[in-house]
Amino acid sequence: MRNEHNDAVIHSAINAADGHPVVFLYVGNRRPGRLPRMFELYDPYLEDQQAKETLGHAEHVAQRAKIARRYVYKQEEPGVVANVWKIVHPRDTVVTADVVPEVEDINPDRIRYELTPKGKVAHLLKQW
Repeated sequence: MRNEHNDAVIHSAINAADGHPVVFLYVGNRRPGRLPRMFELYDPYLEDQQAKETLGHAEHVAQRAKIARRYVYKQEEPGVVANVWKIVHPRDTVVTADVVPEVEDINPDRIRYELTPKGKVAHLLKQW
């Protein structure tokens, strides 16, 4: 199932890349699953079909744009976006405009809003 908001973020991030690499973060919902057995590696991404489809679409679009890209999958927990932001140190963090209050732990220098055909996105800009 494709999400228009995800499409807006993907396209906006790629258009704003300006030759820089792009890191796509997908925050998946925690789901109760089976317990891993002894010595078994458990990766919740492998069971998250929506994440696979969304990141697969991001890969397709980024590949066509010929930009360097990386992918991060995290499960939902308090402050997860801010934790990744502190490690990656992006100059531009693109999110849908409606989730800006949810990422209040990010401290951008300024916020720029962009209207796209697929929805409104916010660019959280930071000079490191």
